[in-house]
Order: sequence, then C-alpha cells, then structure tokens
Amino acid sequence: MSSRSPHLYLLMALVFFCKITSAQTDTTFWFAAPDLQQAHGDRPIFLRISTQNTASVVTISQPANTSFTPITLNVAANSSNSLDLTSYITQLENVTPNTVANKGLLISATTPISCYYDIANGFNGDIYALKGKNALGTKFTLPFQMGFVGRGLPLYTTDFIILATENNTQVTITPKTNLMGHAASVPFTITLQKGETYTCSAANNIATDRPGGTLVTSNKPICISTKDDSLFYTGQGCADTAGDQLIPDEIAGKEFVVIKGHFSNPDFYYVFAIENNTVVKVNGITVATLQAGDYYKGSLSEYSCFVNSDKPVHIFHITGFGCELGGAIIPSIKCTGSKSISVTRASSTGSFYLNVLAPKNIINDFTLNGINTFLNVSFSNYFSPVTGSNDEWMYARLNIPASLISGGQNALIENSKGKFHVGVIQGTSGSTGRYGYFSDFSSNVIQLIDASKNIEIFTNNQPICHNTTASINAVTQDANTYTWTGPNNFSSTGASLVINNFTILNDGIYTITSASSACGVATKTIELNSERIFANFTSTQTGCIQDSVYFNTPAINDARWNWNFGDGKLLDTTSSTIKPIKYSSVGIYPVTLKVTSKNGCASDIVSKNIEITPKPTASFTATTNTCVNININFTETSSITNGTVQKSYWNLDDNKGVINSNSFTPQSTTYDTWGNRNPWLIAESNSGCKSDTFKLATPLLIHSVPKVGFTLPEVCLNDASAIFTDTTT
Repeated sequence: MSSRSPHLYLLMALVFFCKITSAQTDTTFWFAAPDLQQAHGDRPIFLRISTQNTASVVTISQPANTSFTPITLNVAANSSNSLDLTSYITQLENVTPNTVANKGLLISATTPISCYYDIANGFNGDIYALKGKNALGTKFTLPFQMGFVGRGLPLYTTDFIILATENNTQVTITPKTNLMGHAASVPFTITLQKGETYTCSAANNIATDRPGGTLVTSNKPICISTKDDSLFYTGQGCADTAGDQLIPDEIAGKEFVVIKGHFSNPDFYYVFAIENNTVVKVNGITVATLQAGDYYKGSLSEYSCFVNSDKPVHIFHITGFGCELGGAIIPSIKCTGSKSISVTRASSTGSFYLNVLAPKNIINDFTLNGINTFLNVSFSNYFSPVTGSNDEWMYARLNIPASLISGGQNALIENSKGKFHVGVIQGTSGSTGRYGYFSDFSSNVIQLIDASKNIEIFTNNQPICHNTTASINAVTQDANTYTWTGPNNFSSTGASLVINNFTILNDGIYTITSASSACGVATKTIELNSERIFANFTSTQTGCIQDSVYFNTPAINDARWNWNFGDGKLLDTTSSTIKPIKYSSVGIYPVTLKVTSKNGCASDIVSKNIEITPKPTASFTATTNTCVNININFTETSSITNGTVQKSYWNLDDNKGVINSNSFTPQSTTYDTWGNRNPWLIAESNSGCKSDTFKLATPLLIHSVPKVGFTLPEVCLNDASAIFTDTTT
C-alpha cells in the first residue's frame, strides 16, 4: 500500500430476485470474521445491508457469546445501511489458530436482504460477500490463491475460519499442506457448538503451501471464510489482503467466465478440483487434468476467458488496481445470476468499476437507474464477447464516473429478460483494491426441504417419525419437471415427495430428478429411515402417603421426557433420571409418560396406575393355652381406614422365619421349649403400603407341661393315715 492514500469507503447494496430462497438475498447469514494486522490496516469494518421492496428488521448477534448484546436495525425498503462494527473488532476477529472461539456472527432479517462484510481500511482491506444459505454445507474443498506470498509470519497469516451453525457439530479437516500444529494429509476432528469458530493457519509463507485443496467435512452445516493477509503481487511493492466467504462443494460448477480487473499486469485465477480426473479447459483448450484437491493456475492478460471442466470445480480470482489486489470466489455461470443489482457508491474518491457478465441475448435490455443508456450510449455498445464462449456470453467493464453517480448514490442495474453477474472493484492503484463478486451462487442444485418443519435438509440421511407422513419438497431453479423414485418400485412426479403412514417398510434411498430446458438435468438422493421411539417406566414405592415414589425409565440420547404424575404435577425434562415424587392423599394416580427423540419423533403415551393408601394397622390375638408342644393359634385383626389389607408377614418367633400369606389367614405353631416368645405381624395394603410392626403388649409366655409325680409313704396296716408327697414339676 502507498501510505499517502486516503481511506476509501465502499457501500454497496445488492438486490436480486430468485425463484429459490437459497441465494445471495436471504433472511439468514452466518459469518466468521478474519483477523488482519492492525499495523498494516484492519479497520474500520462495516456490515453493509440492503433491502428489497420491503422494509426489514435486521438483528446481528453472536449465539455463542452471551456477553454480546444483539444489535437491531430497522432498514427501510429499497435502501442501504452501513453498520460500523469497529468498536466490536476484538469480539469479531478470529485471531488465534487451533482454538475454539465464540466469535461467529449471525445476521437475521424479517424479510430478504443482501449484505457483505467490508474491511474498509485505506491501505489494506477486502470485501466479503455473504452468501446466505449458499455459504452453508457439509463438504468444502478450499480454494486459495497459490501464487503470491505475504508479508510473513508470525504476524501476517493465511487462514481459514470454520463456523458451526448447530450444536454438536463435528468437523474433520484433512490438510492439503502443513498447517500450524497439523501435518499435511493427516485428518483431525474438532467439535463446535452453535456460533463457535475455529481458525486454521498455514504453517509457512510459501506461495504454493497455502491451504488450497484442504478438505473440510462436517456432520452439520458450517460456513468457512478465508484470509490471505498483505499479499505482494510478484515483482511489485504493493501489499493487500485477499479473502472471501466460500461456497460448499455441492454448488461448485463446470462453466465460468473470468473478467479481468485493472491490474497493470495479468490477473490470476486458481481452479480447484473436487473430484479425481477432472479435465479443465480454458477457451476450449485442455490445460490440466486434476485430482481432487489439486489446482490449475491461470493467467489472464486479455479482458476475459471462458473456463469449463467435465466435473465441478471452484475458482478463486485475484484482481484489483495497479498492483493492489483483492480476491473473490467466482460463481459458475450455469443457472446462476441476478435480475437486479443495486450498488451504492460510498465515496466519489477513487475509481468505481462494475464488471458485468450476461448472456448475449439480454444485453439490449439493461437499465441503469431506470435509463436504458449509459453515458448516453446504448448499453449493448459496452459489451464484448467473452473469449472462448462462442459469443454466447458478453462482458462489460464499466467505469462509473463520480459525475454520474457520486458518493452515497445508488446504481441500480436491472435486466427484464434474464440473469447477469456483477463484480465490483473499488480503489486506486496507489492505495488499496477491494474486490467482491455478487451473484446468486447456487447452480443447478436441488435443495430438499423438510415440509413438516420448513427447514432445509443438509444431511444425506433423514429420519421420518414412525407412522407419520414423510413430506419433502425439492426446490431448484427453473425446473420444469420433477420425478421421484425409491424402494419397492416407488415413483411419483412433482416437486413434493409425500408418503403417508411411513414405517420401516418404506425405508430406503429416494432419488429426485429435475429437468429444465435452460439448466438440464439435476439429481439428488436422500436416505429415509423410519424412527420409532418407545416410552416405558417402572416404579418403586411403599404405596404409603408421603412416602417417595421412584420412577425409572431407559436413557435415550438427546431425548425429552414428558411426565404427568396424575396429581397435577407435570415434568418436561431432558434427563431420564428424575427426583422421587410424593403423594399427599390417598387414591389411584394414572401416571403417563411420552418420550420425544432429538428428531421430534414422539412415542405413544404409556400409562400406569400408582395406588396410594394410608398405613394399615396390624394386630392379632393368640390362644390362651400356651403350653410347650401345644398348638397355639394366631388370629389377625389388622385394619385400614381406606383400602384393603391384602398381605401379611408373620414371624411367630418359632425359628421358622417369616411367613408370607394372604391377610387374615389363620396361623398356628407349637413351641418345644418354655419361655417368652415375641411373635410379630406386618400388614400390607392393596397399594403395597406396609404397616408398622405389631407385637403383643407383653411377650407370649410359653409354659412347660407339668410332670406329675408323688411319693408313696411306708404305712402299716393298722396305721391311722398315710401321707403322700406331691413331686410334680
């Protein structure tokens, strides 16, 4: 950068209309902000927001950072708003590699908007066009520039920042080259929660050792931003940053047009393959056969070139002014583009270029701020054929003078006949170049929407709740026909897949095929599986008033349990373990349980009765003949105020242990030795409530049987009497 340059501020509003919501205009945007070195220039930073025909309430938050107070903006219809985020820069920028941070930004709007993140420093900056749903995916092959070096480590780094949009997101990174702390080709896995970020940095400053070709996969949707801080255009003295928000491999493309910016020397672009044996052609000439993760470096000295491949690829383009550079992802031209783009010129200082790309058959239908000429000349006169496109595509490199549109004014470019693309470059050769590409980045890709929840399906496996309706909508651009096929010879036509009473018999892989005259055929598969969840519980209790009832139910990962304890108490919990319950009055309580899985599948409601009674009062009587070896009878006289006595537990203290019997069953026993005995009784009610132990007021005294005896005296015949002595014992 030249230190004499003033700060340049770019405010750009992008508006376009598209048949599907997954476009650069959206209601939800995620972004992970890069960290540039302040010594060279990293501020101010702005979030540039533009509305369409309706006003919008826009909320900026950090879901993983509870200390960040959400910001709310009211943006009028057909207007732009620049939110200065510089005071939050330490909360936003992702600085430390190999560390989980809470710095992910979420921008939510009540109506569709477009927005971008602008590092608007006059010496070092770039534009990050936020891509809404088109930035989200589960597989990314990372495109980087691979030809320039930066100012050097450790201060000036080359990074990619991963941002999770859902909890418990597992991300696996397979580096193409060495990263700080991670060797090339050795995968490693991290786990992120919603709104958390993770930064990876190149291990050195060698141009060809940028992380281009690194593979990042995840089990839930993520987005990724890149940054290459303070790059030198080879042989020049300038240094500037290049980066962008990436798109997933799912919307990589096969046909591209690269339009040259305003370098004094050639532009460069880098074509990255996502599949093996990918053949790349430039202007019809084969230039490379690439394996997954490999790249072709293209040099562009002409104003345009046509790049195509036989398998999907990503392209990262480096352009700018003089030797000041910026970088951006280039969208495929197949079935992409916008019909309306609004650009706000922030400053009259410096040049302001729009590189417009359009099919040949619509170039006569452009208007700028409602006028069908540019500088009093028909728009079509500014377009030239794209080299290598057989004149099917045309480009225009428009230099918008400040006398036509000055700082703060909008440039609304529209076309009533078709879609087009715009690259925006602002700056001067002596200060900075900021480059952003604005278009609908989705290509001929089918989106699948869970109609029951109105959310997009990002995984290849979708659970369907048992015996419910499977309802999935396919959405793609300009499709004329849709056909579904699946297991058991299933087939249907139309964008919606509907299967009533889905069970395990319907499990399998379903394929949707869409076709359009403009975009050809697209297919996508998804595996549907019936998910059935069961509720069950057991209880452990005494059955007595105010005694604890313990409920037990099997654990299920990430499930929710809904209890109704039958006495007005309800419990909605994510734990299978609950505290014991106490009932304060007698009665029969119907306890119900419903379990809901993490996917929203609910079990049938299971119900069991819990009966609560007061404690019975145990009592008995015993026969009064209590001699050794004589049968002694015991009669139960237990009672209960509410309920019935059903079981009895006797211990007759006769060394025979406890006797379990039905209540009021007579008991008897004999004792073979004399002495005190302490028989006891516990009575149990129909609820299982047991009485206190009952014992006789005084021990039962067992008497020995007398042994009768006497002595016979010696007597004479004529004695008057004889004395007999009793010897009974």
